[in-house]
Amino acid sequence: LCGAIRYEADRSAVISGYCCYCSDCQKSTGGGYAAYVMLPQNELKLIAGELKTYRTTGSSGGHIQRSFCSDCGSPITSTSNIAPDFVFVKAGSFDDSNWITLSSGYWKKSARPWAMPDGSIPIADENT
Repeated sequence: LCGAIRYEADRSAVISGYCCYCSDCQKSTGGGYAAYVMLPQNELKLIAGELKTYRTTGSSGGHIQRSFCSDCGSPITSTSNIAPDFVFVKAGSFDDSNWITLSSGYWKKSARPWAMPDGSIPIADENT
């Protein structure tokens, strides 16, 4: 949001794009869900700024580290001990996110009535 965080990621390294409707993602984004792209951890290069990290325990029992801009608070990434080799980059944090395709989603059972999935992609009730 403020431009203090700059990162590079090769689009061809993206494994998938998805959305998550869990209550933690709702709270961390201030919206009905979070949209992410999943990358191998070594494919994301922070080139400017400093990320601040907050750790929570997710519904599955795994530890989630949510990183955000230390200046403006915008969410940037999440990592998990369940998938330690990957980083989940918030889709809206890219300068241009028009190329991102969401192919699946998670935690449909936590979706709010005002932000229900539209049925265009499969959404699992919980983590798969």
